[in-house]
Order: sequence, then structure tokens, then C-alpha cells
Amino acid sequence: MAATTIDPKQAVVNQIEFYLSDSNLPFDKFLFTLWSTSFHTPTPVILAHPAPTSYVSPPTLPVPPSDKHDSFHLGWVPLSKLTSFKRMRDYLNPVAEGGVGGIDEIAKQVQDNSEAVEAYLFPSVDGGDEGGWYVRRKYLLERPEDAFLRSAYAKGFPIPTGEDEEKVKQEELELQKKLEAWAKGLGVGLVKSLRMRREDKTLPAKEGKKEVTLKGRGAFKGSVFIEFATTDSVAKFIDLAPKFEDKDLEVMSKSDYVEMKRKIYAPDSAPIVPSTKPAWERKKGPGGTNPKTFNAWQESLVGSGGIPNPPAEARSGGRDKKDAAGGKKRKAEDEGEGEDEEKKDELREILYDSVRFTARRSGPEGESKITIDNIDNVGKGEGEWPEGKLFFFTIGAQDGEVGGEDFDFKDFKDVLEPVVKVGFVSLLGESKKIAPLPVKKEDTEMKAEADGEGKKEIKQPYPAKGQATFKTVVTDEEFEKIKKAAGEWKGRKVEWRRGTSEEERAHMISRAMFHAQKAFEPPTGSHGGRGGGRGGRGGRGGRGGRGGGGGRGGNKRGRH
Repeated sequence: MAATTIDPKQAVVNQIEFYLSDSNLPFDKFLFTLWSTSFHTPTPVILAHPAPTSYVSPPTLPVPPSDKHDSFHLGWVPLSKLTSFKRMRDYLNPVAEGGVGGIDEIAKQVQDNSEAVEAYLFPSVDGGDEGGWYVRRKYLLERPEDAFLRSAYAKGFPIPTGEDEEKVKQEELELQKKLEAWAKGLGVGLVKSLRMRREDKTLPAKEGKKEVTLKGRGAFKGSVFIEFATTDSVAKFIDLAPKFEDKDLEVMSKSDYVEMKRKIYAPDSAPIVPSTKPAWERKKGPGGTNPKTFNAWQESLVGSGGIPNPPAEARSGGRDKKDAAGGKKRKAEDEGEGEDEEKKDELREILYDSVRFTARRSGPEGESKITIDNIDNVGKGEGEWPEGKLFFFTIGAQDGEVGGEDFDFKDFKDVLEPVVKVGFVSLLGESKKIAPLPVKKEDTEMKAEADGEGKKEIKQPYPAKGQATFKTVVTDEEFEKIKKAAGEWKGRKVEWRRGTSEEERAHMISRAMFHAQKAFEPPTGSHGGRGGGRGGRGGRGGRGGRGGGGGRGGNKRGRH
């Protein structure tokens, strides 16, 4: 067989279609959550734009689940989030470097060549959310025919090796693309997905903790599972006895492979008979043939019409059935009867920068503590917080300068905005000679607290150190433009550097903790309770309110 060639333009469309496919979307917790949220709480930038008169909605799209939103506004996922995945980043490169040429070109390829996904450009809202390209499925989510019976096993592929882990990962990504192109080119039927099988990866034990084993996150084994659209394709694949780059392969159905392994590792057990139940009705665990750890169908997260259920309905899909018979336990809990002597932990589901995690408040009133569950793994893996958004700068002092000068955050951001959209700019450490944010957006003067005498204007001393975050990953080319555009500030030299992986991780965790604390604040306008009335830890005014001038525990970092 001739060497497999890869067309990046077709490959990027295939990858986006896979992410949003029936075979992946309901089994990918991160993407499903992102997609589900877009149905019930569309972003403001989408809601701000009515369906254009020239837009023709595909007849297969869903009707609104309620009268709150038009169907045009439902189901959109930010393309920038998909292109931040490791498997997608190379497609952002110029054509000369094997990419497609950027996110605009990727969106164009989806518009022109995809029968399953559409793309649309939502303009920015004045003074509000940033716009951009969004993609969505053209079809309702459907329960697939059992993937176990439609899958084949193949072994004998090359295994990238070497001491340089990053180089090996890159070679594995390239191999994945080659394998997908090879499988589609066999002509035995539609390929729904191809999954490279991997060894388990063991992380070393941290102090006071056991080592952690990540299932299927290690090195490539040299074998794959290929999911076809029909069981007939599996038979054709086996009969073809395909080769990869002129090398023989060991091929069989997935069910035969599982049975072969049973005979090796559990010869005394009963033969495995493929279940006649669809995958979403079978239980998870060692006794079943469904290895996925997340299943939106099984967890009642999808309604009968292929539309994701509202969060409240999804959560009660199976958990409340035990209480439905008598309802006494539920009623007692609602009325506060029969509670344990120790107050139960309160949980909040948080979505920050497209990553969902659980915040927990534990402990008695007045001594409670807010934490994030499984914090070491939040924002890691597929859908992870991408690196390349955090930067540090140092503004030097002018020769012979005594005292300081006001630092205008808005003007500094305006210099950066034409290059990359800015998240916020702040001063750090000893440079933080500034008070919390002004209450009004139009108030750009920074104020500081005098010693118990209200507020007064102050001068910012230099040199000053600060940090800036951007809304998208900054490329090397964009970083050079930043250094050129903001290499000098009012006659002072400005030096820039990228944040390290550790600094970016620490920053994202700190922001996640901020949102976790905000989640437990009383609603705006309420009084009393934790947080001290209006604003609490994060609102304006009140005790510790971000934006008010006083209060204990307020945000001490000037941020715009």
C-alpha cells in the first residue's frame, strides 16, 4: 500500500465532526457539558444577534426546548475551544507548515465541506462579550447502534519511542492522523472513529499519598479499535486483510478480541456474549462491555428529542427514583427533619473557562472552608486549560525619577487590544500601590486608602511589575507584536516574558478558587449571611466587596 497522505483541510473537518458526533459527544464529559450548556444558557454574544434573514436553518435542527430562546441560538460551541485541544493546534499553523492557516480558514472548511457541522461568525457586542466563530451539529443527537458490535481490532502499527516525551507525543498525533486517513481509504464503509490503544500511566506518589494510575493514558500499544457505521463494514475489513505501509496486521472483530483476552486472563469464566441491550442501557463496570466512564444517555442527560435536559432534570434522572415511592425521606430533608448533627457539605457545580468542576463548602457556620474537589486534576486532559495566555511585564523607571506617576490601566490595555484581546492587567507584589477597582467603569482614576481618612489620589512608583492575561492563546508571532507595541510606556522601557507552566497553572487555580467562593455568596441584593450583604467577597461594597473602597478581605489587586 502506498504511503498514506493527509490533507489538513479534510482532516480538520473530520476531527471537528468527530468531536460533535454521536460516537463521541455523549461520552465526552467536557464537550457534552459545553454543548448542553449552550442549549439552556446561550452566551450573551449569541443571544444579542437574531437570526439573519439570509440564514437558512437546516430542517434537522431541534426546535427550542422552551419559549426562552430561538432555535437559531441553540447548540453553538466556540470553535476557539476546539482548536485549543492538542490534536487541533497544528491546524492553526500556516499552510507552509502543514496547517490550514488559522481559525478563519478552519471555519471556512467546515462551512464548505461538512455535512454534519455548520459554522457561524457571531460579531462582538459593544462593551460586552467577545464574538468569534462557533460550530454546531446539523442533526439531533441520536442513540447509536451498539458500537461494540460495529468495532474491529487491528494490531501491528509502528510505535513512536524516544527520550523526548514531547517529540513522542507529536509523533503519536501525526500517526493518529495517518491511521484515520488509512482507515477511511480502505473503502469498506464509513469510519465513525479510530482510537489508539494505550498503556496505563502511573504517576509517582506524592508526600503522604499513594501513586495514581491513569487508565489508558500512557504510551501507544501499537493497536487500535476502529468503529464503523455498520457491522457489515467489520466483516469487510477482516476479509480485506489490510496492510499498513506494506506491513501485515493482525485483525479481528472487537468481540473476538475481548473473548481472546478472556481465555488468557480468566479461562474459568463464562464466555463473553455480546449484549443485546444497547450500550446506554448496560451498567458500567467490569461485568459490562461498555468501558466509558461517562455516558450522557445512561445518566439521563439527554431528552427523548435528542436535546440535552436542563441541569435540574438531568441530576434527578435516576437519583430521585428511590425517594419517589413514599417521598418521606426527601420531605424530611427539605423540612430540615432528621438531619445529621454535623452539617452536610454544600456543593456547587462551577463552569470556568469551559472547564467544569465541583466547589465544596464544609464546616460549621462562621468556620466554613471552601475547596475544590480533585483540584490537582481540574483543567487537565482533553479540554484542558491551554497554556499561552499569561504574561509578565516590568515597567522600568526613568533616569532620575523621584516619586511616580499615575498608572492608567485602560490606556495600557488599549495598546495591547489591537494585537490580542486582553483579559485583565494587574500590578504585582510591591508594585500594588493601588486600591480595588473603581465602582463605575467610566472612573479610570486609581484611588488608595489613606490611614483611616477615606481615599486620596496617589502616584505609582517605578519600576513596577505586573501581569496580563489574554482571552486566547498567544502565538509567538503575536508575542513579538506585543513586545513591539508595548515595549515602551510613557518613556519607560517595558520588558515582557511568558508565564511558565507552573505560573499559568497557579493562576488558573487561583481564578477557579475565586469563582468557587463567588458561587457560595448570597444573591445580589440580599442581606446577611456569609459574605456580608451586597457583594460579599466579590460584589461591590459590603464587607470585603471587590469594587468597594473598604471592607476586610477585599480584592487588593488593581485589575481591569
